[in-house]
Amino acid sequence: MDTDCIVDAFPGDIFRGKISQVRYSPNNVSGVVTYSAVVDVDNPDEKLRPGMTTTITVHTHEAHGVPRVPNAALRYRPTPPSGPDGKPIPQPPEAALPKGQARLWVLTNDKPGEEKDEMRILSVGITDGIFTQVTDTGLPVGTRVVTDETDVDGKKKSKVF
Repeated sequence: MDTDCIVDAFPGDIFRGKISQVRYSPNNVSGVVTYSAVVDVDNPDEKLRPGMTTTITVHTHEAHGVPRVPNAALRYRPTPPSGPDGKPIPQPPEAALPKGQARLWVLTNDKPGEEKDEMRILSVGITDGIFTQVTDTGLPVGTRVVTDETDVDGKKKSKVF
């Protein structure tokens, strides 16, 4: 797998490398399990030395020029309606979706005081933890997706897809 290596001593330089080994023996520090890896890094100017602190980004998948939505839109769930006593009305649990599908709420009316949203299930691809690729053609670019609710009258905040 290809990697980008950034060394604290050379913040403007990016060193390219490849993972040559992943060690099977786990390291457990404060309940966090990690696995050591050996990365062969290009070092043509011989700047790198053993023991230098390095941040490594491993490239597993890449997608350029694809439609994407913010992950906040995929985590969003509308506040359940309130009953006559002011308490939320219990809602049935959502069914689990198969891998590669996600729930998304689309803003169908953004007129102040009349906001409406509609849940859609769509096909998704890879994610970088901030955005997720949309592989579904049923969600055109420019669609407003809900990412959050405000505290004032439950009005919806949205972002344009």
